[in-house]
Amino acid sequence: MRKQRIISVLLTLCMAVSLLSNVALAVSVTDFTDVAKDSWYYTDVDFVAQKGYFKGMSATTFEPDTEMSRAMFVTVLARYAGVKVNDSQSAFTDVPTGTWYTGAVNWAAQKKIVEGRGNGIFDPNASVTREEMCTILDRYLTVT
Repeated sequence: MRKQRIISVLLTLCMAVSLLSNVALAVSVTDFTDVAKDSWYYTDVDFVAQKGYFKGMSATTFEPDTEMSRAMFVTVLARYAGVKVNDSQSAFTDVPTGTWYTGAVNWAAQKKIVEGRGNGIFDPNASVTREEMCTILDRYLTVT
């Protein structure tokens, strides 16, 4: 039941707000200057920030109105899964080695959670669609 709650929170946040960067250090919603206490998502942002699933776009911004990219979504899922990732190699030609999302994309591809767009392309900077989120989450739940 806890796993379903966390997945539900992640999916809800992903559809409505966005997240993350490789340099962000936030560990609490109070670190974000752009998440008001009266925001409907305030408690959920605090939960995912404290767990380390979402880190914000910077040390002080969450950017709740920013669209979530495919790389962001897979990275959050890898963080939720608690996997150790390897950023030194890439499963896709458009995912450079050593980026904040390389290891997460590799992990998801290896587990067949993501397949990319074809021809060795993942398209990490494209906005993730709700259909893609559903597919990725379904595949994740199938392999775990």
